[in-house]
Parts: sequence; C-alpha cells; structure tokens
Amino acid sequence: MDRLKLSRDVFSQILNTIGKLPPEHGGILGAGASGIITEFYYDATGKSTSLGYTPDVTAINNILIN
Repeated sequence: MDRLKLSRDVFSQILNTIGKLPPEHGGILGAGASGIITEFYYDATGKSTSLGYTPDVTAINNILIN
C-alpha cells in the first residue's frame, strides 16, 4: 500500500488550520518531483456547513495558476 508523505511543515500547517476546526473544511496539497507533499493551501474562503465543504474555486485556481 502506498503512503502519503508530507513535510513536517505541511503537517503543522494542517494541524493549525483544519485540524483545529469542525469537520468540513479543506484545502489543497502540492508536491514536487520527489512526491513528498511540501505545500498546503488552506481554503479559508471556501464554504463550510455541517453537510459539506465547497471549495472557493476562484481562489484555488489563482493559487494553481500562480
């Protein structure tokens, strides 16, 4: 089974954002050629309810483009 590998910094960022919030928050992860996740963007402007999370597509696309 493959394992997800992420940097300690990303792990810390996740713990300090969505890890401290109620369920149904999110963000995007990014990895370089090594396959280790080294980037995390918390989607603070996405919509969260008790039923789900809807990403802020415009904000996320701006992160991916830039």
